[in-house]
Order: sequence, then structure tokens, then C-alpha cells
Amino acid sequence: MARVGIFGAGPSGIMAAISATIAGHSVCIIDHNSKIGRKLYISGKGRCNLTNIRPDFISNVVRNPKFLYSSLATFSSEHCMKFFESLGVPLKVERGGRVFPQSDKSSDVIDALYEQLNRLKVKIQFQEHLNKLFVADDRIIKAITDKAEYDFDHYIIATGGLSYPKTGSDGSGLKILKDINISIIETKPALVYMILDELGLPQGLSLRNVNVKVLNENSISIADSFGEMLFTDTGVSGPIILTISSIVNRVKHLNECKLVIDLKPALSLDLLDSRLIRDFESKNNMDLKNVLLGLMPERLINIVLNKANINGDIKANQVSKEARKRLSYIIKNLSFSIKSLGPIEEAIVTSGGVSVNEIDPKSMKSLRYNNLSYAGEMIDVDALTGGYNIQIAFATGYLAGSSI
Repeated sequence: MARVGIFGAGPSGIMAAISATIAGHSVCIIDHNSKIGRKLYISGKGRCNLTNIRPDFISNVVRNPKFLYSSLATFSSEHCMKFFESLGVPLKVERGGRVFPQSDKSSDVIDALYEQLNRLKVKIQFQEHLNKLFVADDRIIKAITDKAEYDFDHYIIATGGLSYPKTGSDGSGLKILKDINISIIETKPALVYMILDELGLPQGLSLRNVNVKVLNENSISIADSFGEMLFTDTGVSGPIILTISSIVNRVKHLNECKLVIDLKPALSLDLLDSRLIRDFESKNNMDLKNVLLGLMPERLINIVLNKANINGDIKANQVSKEARKRLSYIIKNLSFSIKSLGPIEEAIVTSGGVSVNEIDPKSMKSLRYNNLSYAGEMIDVDALTGGYNIQIAFATGYLAGSSI
């Protein structure tokens, strides 16, 4: 039996504590919050999207998917569902394979985890912050917090990334690891909104069934996604924008790139032009801006017309062939200048962290220090929205605890 110290009481730290205790070890969790699962509480807009049962799970992992093969095989989505159902949390599967508690309350998930920790007699030290790790040769020999010193037999660091720092993910754990020469991949925001360098955006306008891509300075597409998006006061957000953000967050000179929206992805440019011809012929005496009401949201019309350099007050029968061709092109290529991604503090998840080259993927153990393991968001793996990131946290935590 080993004395195990786990720093971090998020989903990965909790699961590591449960699996380590079941494996026969004595476990103590240390966390600087006053409750467990602070970030878990706000996940899924408070509904807690626990996992995802899509068979293509791994294809939704953006960074280092192969690293996760062992952890996801050890504690899969199916294992996750059975685990929570065994704790008395009924689950439901929604669109896209997303799994939620039937109650739609993240508090039910957290309460069940807390009760399980208590049943297993896991010790939890709240409102205590890890300050430093001391090493000798190939081992961690001591951990110092703001309240005490510890000499555990094994240490699991699960302190999270930098997103939503108010939940405890303040990046301090990564700094502590860097101080003991652990390789840390630069952190970037993932699953975050995008800020545009544009004025007059139609704040609050939601678009469905559109295709969005990012073009680099050479007009080459570097990311694209189909689905729903939303205009905000500073830029764009919504599911497909969050997806794109995780793909482009390491692109240099993102401010030289363009965000391009295809408002009618089901129509080719020629078919769209034919549609415009029919609309203009059937409504030839109407103002152009009113004809376009049947093609796009009203709040987009002036933006599209301005970018096409066309006066919306002219009659449909006055639109030249050249102007109509420009209009067709802009509807399929509504382009905006990108300023930046939103800050990492407001990102759903952190990209970057402990390099996977520092970790044995079959155990989550450090390859540098033989009594150190890692789990959760602080590892350089991240995935798209839909329950994937929480499942990764549970899986890496479970493997870290059970491998001691």
C-alpha cells in the first residue's frame, strides 16, 4: 500500500483518487477550492456533459490523440456510463452521442462523486495550495503547500490548465512542474470565441447550416466546419467557431487570416446565381434589399450588400449581371478580418501543458520521476466540444490512480 497525494479535485483528480483507493492505496486529495469539481459544476452549461459514446471518439481529439489509446481503453465512455449509473446517477444520451445526467444537474454528478470519496474514506484537504515540489535524483521527495509539508510515496498532479481560473485552473501546477524541469508545451486557448476586426456586427444573430472556414494570408483554407454559429458584440462564437478555434490556436499571424462564411453551402455558385436570377425576375420592381429577405436574415443584408458594393435601394431589375455575380460570390464567401481568439481565461479548455513525451501513456507516470503521475487538462491533449474533454479527464485520472 502506497501513500498517495493527489493535487487537484477536478474530474481527473477525483477519478484518480477513486481508482487508487480501490487499488488498495491510502489517498489524500489536496485542492485550493472549498469544494470538489468546481469546473465540473459549470460544464455543459450546468448540465454536465459527462462523456460521448460516438464510435469516432478519437477523431474528435485535436492534440495527441494516439497518446490516449491506453487510457480510453482502460476507462472508456461505456465504463464511464456504467460507473455513474452504479453510483445512482441515471444518464441519458442526446444528439451527437453526448451523455448527461437525466436530471440535467451537474450537482447530482458532483454529489455522487463526493459520496463515493467519502465511502472510500479518501481524505480531502480543502483550501490548500500547492507551492513547490522538491526532487532528488529520479523521485519527488517532498511537496510544500501554503499550510504543510508532505512526503507521499506517490504524487499525482491534476491541477488543470488555465481556462476559467475562478474554478481553480490558474496554471500554477504547470509552473511548479516547469521548475522541476518538466517540459511544458506553450498553453493556448481552445474552444473559445473569436474576436473580429470589424464594426457593425449583428450581435445576437444566430446562423444555422452554414459553413465557416479560416483562410491564411495566402488564401489557403486551414480550418473549416459546418453547423451553427453566433455573432457577438466583438466577433463570433457558437459550436463551429469553438471547433475552429481549437484547430487554429497555434497559427502564427492569425490576425492576417480571414473568417469566411458560406451562407448557402447547399448551393453551388452557379445554382445560387440561378436562384438570384429567378428571384430578381419574379420580384423585379422590389428593392433589392427586400428581395434578399427570402435568402438570408434581415440583419445580414446590409453587411452582404456593402461587401458586394451594391446599393440595396435599387430595384431588382436594375441589378447588373456583374453586380449579381458579385452578390452571389459574397453570399458564398462572406469574409471578415480576424483580430484574435478570445483569452485563455475564457476558453472552455486549455491546449498545451505537460508534454506527452514526459509521460508513459500506459500508466500516466512521469518518465522523469518514478513516483509522479499526471492527469487531466494539464496534459497536452484536448478535444472538441461534446463531452470528450471530461471523458479524457476521467480516463487519464482513472489510469493514473490504478497504475500506482
